[in-house]
Amino acid sequence: MSTVERRAGHLPTSKDLKYASLADSMRQSILAGSWPMGSKLPTEKELIAQTGLSLTTVRRAFQELVDEGLVDRKRGAGTFVAPWRSRPRQQRSSIGILTPEIRSYYNHVIRGVQDHLTSAGAGTALVATYDWDTQIEKIALDRLLDSGVDGLILAPSMPHGDEGRAVLDRLHALPVPVVLAERSAQWTGPSGRMEHVISDHPGGAYDGITHLRDLGHRRIGLVVRGGSYTSRGVTEGYHRACEDFGMSPWVRDLTGHHAASPLPPDAVVPVADDLQNSDVTAVLVFGDREAQLLQAILIPRGTRIPEDLAMVSYDDESAEFAPVPLTAIRPPKYQLGQMAAEILLRRMRSGALLPLEQVQLRPSLVVRESCGSTVQRK
Repeated sequence: MSTVERRAGHLPTSKDLKYASLADSMRQSILAGSWPMGSKLPTEKELIAQTGLSLTTVRRAFQELVDEGLVDRKRGAGTFVAPWRSRPRQQRSSIGILTPEIRSYYNHVIRGVQDHLTSAGAGTALVATYDWDTQIEKIALDRLLDSGVDGLILAPSMPHGDEGRAVLDRLHALPVPVVLAERSAQWTGPSGRMEHVISDHPGGAYDGITHLRDLGHRRIGLVVRGGSYTSRGVTEGYHRACEDFGMSPWVRDLTGHHAASPLPPDAVVPVADDLQNSDVTAVLVFGDREAQLLQAILIPRGTRIPEDLAMVSYDDESAEFAPVPLTAIRPPKYQLGQMAAEILLRRMRSGALLPLEQVQLRPSLVVRESCGSTVQRK
């Protein structure tokens, strides 16, 4: 209900309804992000031409948005979408972040969330981790809720099947808005109505294989440390690339080692043996440490990188520090955190007004010496 309709004893006129309708339409466009913060709105003349409304009606609509703190009017310059910090009705919020760890990968995601909250002047973040332990995860989530957070950005354990559906049901029933980070409910089909921001890991792996194929390689392998959300996507993208390019898959899975635990160096020795005894000329390795361990074994044995074996790693956390700096697929971790915070703030402010947002960001390729190319691609 608009301001004019809330006034005691006032019966809305047709002019009231016209300006209220225009203000409401513009308000929804701003809240939906159609006009981002700082962008210039149409001029009065442009709106008059577009809507056929009078100058008085258009000005009243603008004034309502100014009174709400949604827009700023600058003499001689125009009307602009106001930044969060200048909106008088906007209160600082408390955002809860739950991740399996704060090392390396998720540290970038958390920093992206925090930086966006700071730049928007919209609130502060409370961070909790569960060290890949589902019991600790439940306790940590309860503590975030008990602290009075206004919204949550979660990277929960996410098994598939009935157990995973039960997790999604619990999250969907939480009393505050939730955005999943590097997790999604897409695997459940159309019923997966959780908002999320994810990296397109299949697409990233596909791009890595495409890069190696463009360099002339026709026998490309995959070495992957399974057991994680990322490894499933990387494996999927690799097999799709093999199918599209007519290549026979060559996969070695470093099974038996949890994704969160340090990998013992001798775990990759059998993979190094297999690589030397195969016709594979290039390999995608998930992740950086596994690729570095392979280099540490293969190079002393006389394997030249990239001349005998081109390498691309997936992650780009420490790829540049390998004996031969690794070309790497870099998931957009920091940007993912920023986007998750942006979506959550919009949802907290607008409720059910906005459409569901499910965002996928494509990783980038960072070229270094290990693939034998000097061309930087994105």
